[in-house]
Amino acid sequence: MNKPVLDTKTEFLKKETSFYSGKLVTFLCEYSIEDFSDELFTLLHESIPESILSSVKKRKAEFLAGRLMAQKVLRHLNSTSTHVGIGKQRNPIWPDGFIGSITHNNDTAICLAGLESELKYIGIDIENLIESNMVEEIKSTIISPKEEVTLRKANLNFPKAFTLAFSAKESLFKALYSTVGDFFDFSAAEVCYFSIEDSFLELVLLQDLHPQLCAGRKFKAYFRTINDCVYTYIIE
Repeated sequence: MNKPVLDTKTEFLKKETSFYSGKLVTFLCEYSIEDFSDELFTLLHESIPESILSSVKKRKAEFLAGRLMAQKVLRHLNSTSTHVGIGKQRNPIWPDGFIGSITHNNDTAICLAGLESELKYIGIDIENLIESNMVEEIKSTIISPKEEVTLRKANLNFPKAFTLAFSAKESLFKALYSTVGDFFDFSAAEVCYFSIEDSFLELVLLQDLHPQLCAGRKFKAYFRTINDCVYTYIIE
């Protein structure tokens, strides 16, 4: 016998939380890849982009969870449209007048957004803690020797500090992409300051990315931890 629609929905979305702070609205959920099925897109009123039609189950599940959180955020902001498109860098395309960011890992999806008239840059990223052996393999592509010194001076174990730096750079890309309009890599900015007490990293641009985003421009990436994950966000 088929399960009722409500049960299917409840099993996929395990838990939801919302936050309202100043100009921002945030929705977060825990979701279950195991309980995902393609028909949930129809049941939950979300379309499947052609770019992920043939994707694996994990990719479809995380996409759906993120877009469901975006729907809720946009409804709270009184948007007449709750559809968020997908761009060439898999970036979300928001309804006119709104700006936001979406992130997800294996079991959590987060969306935060606000009005374009009140905010210029929004980026958020969640990452599982990167293990020390993987850090050693990839660190040369993510941080410079100078950044490594900064991270090792932080009162934090290096793999966690590195994960935060990696996540902060992902958040920066998401925050700036709609202005820059093109891909830029991890070398475009560096971590120049790390405050455990105030829970933020400061990033400085090393390249001119746009007339409004020149080398020397700084951004604060705030961070939080959730179980074995970290997330960072940039809001201006």
